[in-house]
Amino acid sequence: MASLMEFEVYATYRQVIVLDPSLTTSYNCWIGDHVRQGFSWRPGAASFATRVNGGRVRIRVELGGQLTVPDDAVRAVVVPFGVTGDTIEVGSIFDARPCPVPTGTYELLFAIVPATDSAPETCCLQFVPCANPAPRHLRVDDDLEPLDPPLMEAEPG
Repeated sequence: MASLMEFEVYATYRQVIVLDPSLTTSYNCWIGDHVRQGFSWRPGAASFATRVNGGRVRIRVELGGQLTVPDDAVRAVVVPFGVTGDTIEVGSIFDARPCPVPTGTYELLFAIVPATDSAPETCCLQFVPCANPAPRHLRVDDDLEPLDPPLMEAEPG
């Protein structure tokens, strides 16, 4: 697994976003079912709920290998994600940064490692090549009420 980038952002609206930069309307609108499952998704745009309300989070982006949920993660969800232009944007609504990810189809893992006294909440994003990615929750905390199957449509914001 290759580490692509790591940085801190202010989690605007309690969200971490992953976007195809070519979308004309980047962000997703959330409805109650999205809040319950902890993410909203549409092709080219995934938004994940953090546990931080009005604070900073660390984002770590990795590529390849097998899906690996950190041992200390309290939440982990997988969604499909297609990359078409060798670059995505990762971050928060007002602070998204370009990240090099090769064109392809991926399982995108989002996992949350809680804050400690010395580090903010860490949001781990792992892109794993996969021909047929399927959305699913791998680890659920008390804030979530996952849908079965997950809601895999959202309106542009």
